[in-house]
Amino acid sequence: MVTRHEWRIQANLNAESCMNAVALMVTKDYFLNGEVYLQDFACSAMITRDYTPGKIAGKISISAKALFNGVGSMEQNKTI
Repeated sequence: MVTRHEWRIQANLNAESCMNAVALMVTKDYFLNGEVYLQDFACSAMITRDYTPGKIAGKISISAKALFNGVGSMEQNKTI
C-alpha cells in the first residue's frame, strides 16, 4: 500500500513536470496544438489554443495526465 502511494506521488510529480515542459514547448512553437506525448514523463498533454482573429496571442489551455507503473496521476490543468 505504501509503494502504491509513492507511485501516485511520482505520477503527480511527472504530470507537473510535463506541464512545465509543455508550457515551454508552447511558448516556443506558435502552431503547436492538439495532443502531445512526452515519453520522458510517460505523460499525455492536450493543448488547446484560442486563435482569435486580430489577436497576436490568445489563451492557451494545457491539460496533462501521467502514468507511473500503472498508477495514473490527477489531471493537471494550466492556462497561459
